Amino acid sequence: MSSHYTYSLAIGNVVEAFSPPEIDVAGGVLKDSQPGDSSGARSNFEHFNLSLDVGQPRTLQCNINVRSKLGDPNLRYLRIDQLTDESVLKLIRNTSKSFTPLDQGVCFSDLFDLNQMQLLDESAPSDSPGEVSLVETVEALIQSAKVGGSGTLYVFGRGYSDPDGTAGIDEVHMTQGVTHPSRYQDGALIVSNGDGTYSGLFIAFDSQLSQAGGTH
Repeated sequence: MSSHYTYSLAIGNVVEAFSPPEIDVAGGVLKDSQPGDSSGARSNFEHFNLSLDVGQPRTLQCNINVRSKLGDPNLRYLRIDQLTDESVLKLIRNTSKSFTPLDQGVCFSDLFDLNQMQLLDESAPSDSPGEVSLVETVEALIQSAKVGGSGTLYVFGRGYSDPDGTAGIDEVHMTQGVTHPSRYQDGALIVSNGDGTYSGLFIAFDSQLSQAGGTH
């Protein structure tokens, strides 16, 4: 029996966050993933993992791309604060914890100029923009959505359910440059901050954006 995948939206609060191992330019591990892998989350070099309370008996596993391949600056990302686009907010406003498929596709590239997205550079010094800031951006974005906080996290991506009962959401990134209908099934992280404002984080593969005629 194989896994089942469908474009989905997960809504809930962060129970645990598993940042990926820190690495040096040569690929050596500087610091292992935190706080650990005991929950079964897919912590590895490429993903920042969240355990999300979506109001179901089991928490949901969220796998967020924060690297492409070691030494390959192939990811771009953009954080938008004060997100006000009504076509997005209508999907998440006045909703409760859930993990459900979406009947309507979403193309987040309509919200901004793709050339605004920052290129990830793993070989950059740790005090310059690059891989470290992407990990820190994810950590900062989800703070208000942690259990006990005033915010809620909305995760768009490819939902899956495995035969062993594990449920999660992958491909939390934009899908520009791929064939229809996947192009209109963009992944994203959006947070309601608890004060009436919304923030969004959008991640894309540079190779796909280039194919789509966007950022090069």
